[in-house]
Amino acid sequence: ILFAQNEAAFNAAKNKEVDVSAVPLAYAKENVDGYNMYLLDTIDVRGISLPTTMNTGEKNPDGADVGNNVTGDIAIRKALNYGIDRTSLCEGALNGIGYPNYDGIAHQLPWANNATAIEDGDIAKANETLEKAGWVDSDGDGIREKNGTKASFELYYSSDAPERQAIAVSVSEQAKEMGIEVKAIGSNWDEMDGVKNSQAIIWGFGSTDPSTIWSEYHSSQAGIGYNNPAYVNDSVIDQHIDNAFKQSRESSYSEWSNAVWDGSHGISPQGNASWLWIGEIKYGYFVDDSLDISNDTALLQPHGGDIFGNIYDWKRVSSIEK
Repeated sequence: ILFAQNEAAFNAAKNKEVDVSAVPLAYAKENVDGYNMYLLDTIDVRGISLPTTMNTGEKNPDGADVGNNVTGDIAIRKALNYGIDRTSLCEGALNGIGYPNYDGIAHQLPWANNATAIEDGDIAKANETLEKAGWVDSDGDGIREKNGTKASFELYYSSDAPERQAIAVSVSEQAKEMGIEVKAIGSNWDEMDGVKNSQAIIWGFGSTDPSTIWSEYHSSQAGIGYNNPAYVNDSVIDQHIDNAFKQSRESSYSEWSNAVWDGSHGISPQGNASWLWIGEIKYGYFVDDSLDISNDTALLQPHGGDIFGNIYDWKRVSSIEK
């Protein structure tokens, strides 16, 4: 097993040094002689946390800043949710292999909520939302302002994840059409740990356990480790989550679904828009032609999952000298 990243992983396949090479989606449409590209289905979703509170000097349990005076305004969050074109991002940043997502729950999961899907890419609606909330570009620099505050904030992403960089840059470009400045910053998790509750962060989530919704959105989890980074604080959302824990797994699905949108409350675009969820991704692997990884028994990949779940079914189908 070799631990290689990005271009090094791609070169390992090109040089026929490995049987299996995990590569970023940017390489998924490349052809490598002697290898097949396997795109494994996942429930891994990419999204951006948007701090929902203003910066009033509050600190999280680790002493880091909480709140952002731009994303703390729901008009900014809603404008981004309705104005950003997720289909375009899936075609571009996710190399045509993404699937638009609006609430962080992959569409294959039984607690997915189809009602969270919206008609996005609506710049007119985004601009109208901002205008009504008092965000105007009074000095003509292309960036709106309100009460002396520029509609500008930082968006951090893990610099070793090419698809997150692509998302950050693309969101930044699209946001300009709304008069919002989004500063994309490549970083690492040590640095992002200190700003996760005060600036926007690109995350990956996806689990076969619906109770992760508790750690993502329950008010009791705000600022605890990487939990609830947007500081979502909604008693109705909390109640849905609390109710879900009181039921059996299958009967709880509707409550988990309601936590993201119940018709009046939720973290979805129609609700408090505390996240800008972008899309579901696939995992790409170059697999040597001599290896059958048994696609018939491939398992659904959660966030951080790997290809080895069905390794007992793998077999050589021919002997090829490397």
